[in-house]
Amino acid sequence: MSCRIFLEKIALLEPGSIFRLTGEESKYIARVLRLVEGETVIISSPTGPEYLTTIAAIEKKSVLLKVENIDETDRESGLDITLCQSLPKSKKMDLIIQKCTELGVRSFVPFTSSRSVSRPDGREGAEKVKRWEKIALEACRQCGRRFIPPVESVIKFDDLLRGMGGAHSEKTLRLIPWESEDNMGLRQLAHSEVEKVILLIGPEGGFSNEEVDRAKEAGFIPVSLGKRLLRTETAGLAAVSMLQYIWGDMGS
Repeated sequence: MSCRIFLEKIALLEPGSIFRLTGEESKYIARVLRLVEGETVIISSPTGPEYLTTIAAIEKKSVLLKVENIDETDRESGLDITLCQSLPKSKKMDLIIQKCTELGVRSFVPFTSSRSVSRPDGREGAEKVKRWEKIALEACRQCGRRFIPPVESVIKFDDLLRGMGGAHSEKTLRLIPWESEDNMGLRQLAHSEVEKVILLIGPEGGFSNEEVDRAKEAGFIPVSLGKRLLRTETAGLAAVSMLQYIWGDMGS
């Protein structure tokens, strides 16, 4: 598998041109991966094409890359999904970030709700976010995405509703999967033209009735994900997969 390097911005390059890579990225290639001349490196940027390069030379503080080919394939889904995940126990969030990045989630908002077991303080929360950002980066390297989904700072449920709530719109869906919802499922919403989904996933103990009521007041629609009770780390994966199948790029 080729090494993949992400840059915020890169000038347009032509096949045959030489690109000098410096800083942490060059150290990663030369000292961490210990790649040698002739090996393949893919250069990605969220604003441009993807460049397939080979290592032309490894210098003391830089790596010279020769552009072999240009790939303009867009691997981003047309559906903009924000996954708001109530913090689960242990390292379950690592799995959620990794797999939902692969599934095309555009951004992550971790939050604490009344039944959340994990409640990191400011410093611990910041350290967790840094780890999740690295997990999202590695997931993008694996699945070929050029856009790295951001992971927001951990916030409280009420602050989340204030920031993510809003009036109902056919182009934007605010969904809160809830095990007590019997009437509304994603099939009933499939006829809508949707461009953006804000998805709220509860913790191990689920949302309280009061939290669901407050979410409804903020514009969120309770939906069922089926007859089986899903774990919190499964619910987000299942919901995102369904959303991408109905309105995104899965199954096409």
